[in-house]
Amino acid sequence: MFDLFSALAVPSIILKLILQLYFIHLGRCAPVVYVAFIFCWAMLKGAYATSKQHELAGQLGARPIPSVVGKWPGNLDILLRMTSAFKTSYVLDVYLQLFEEYQCTTLNLRILWADNVSHFLQVRSYGWRGGDCPIFEAVLHDSDIPGPVVEASRE
Repeated sequence: MFDLFSALAVPSIILKLILQLYFIHLGRCAPVVYVAFIFCWAMLKGAYATSKQHELAGQLGARPIPSVVGKWPGNLDILLRMTSAFKTSYVLDVYLQLFEEYQCTTLNLRILWADNVSHFLQVRSYGWRGGDCPIFEAVLHDSDIPGPVVEASRE
């Protein structure tokens, strides 16, 4: 609930205060301006958060978590891909496809410019139907990973 408030209400209140401060009346174009302002707010907030994360990672000598790069703003195409795949396939297959595509075990989906970090071990804890991915085979059978090893079945 707080996420919805911070995503919609906070930018709307700020825009309203700015408009009142400068005595600007939008009239019938108000809904379009508010939607555009919320969209720009989300983009700028995401860009600021990303720059701060890169700065902090540089200070710590680390590298940022790889982010999924979609074709549409806010990775909406990734979100649509996930929702359509949830209807027709195993729930976590979309995540596994993204891990395969980016050749890593941790991803930041950045849907609507908000951090949404997923790790392969989270997916693994819910089960995995198997597949032909050497990275996942290595991860599944790596003895350094805590927890039970999931045997991949080929169906």
